Amino acid sequence: MGKDDQGNAIKGDCITLDCSNTLMIGRARLLAGIGLDDLLVVETDDVIVVAKKGESQKVKQLVEELKNRGRREADEHTTMYRPW
Repeated sequence: MGKDDQGNAIKGDCITLDCSNTLMIGRARLLAGIGLDDLLVVETDDVIVVAKKGESQKVKQLVEELKNRGRREADEHTTMYRPW
């Protein structure tokens, strides 16, 4: 994935204004960032994750917190594949 002049890496339907060194990955919705610096913004079917770069290793902690709160997103994906 290439970067623009401000160091942003963008995939999907995303717009940035005054952003630098930010990774934005969109899937189904438009993602718009204004004044972001050193952030990760990732949209999936289940969740939009916004994190400071260097903190992405804490995703495991986030999943544990979701489990503690009884959130179905911790164990289920919105798309279920069944062989029948």
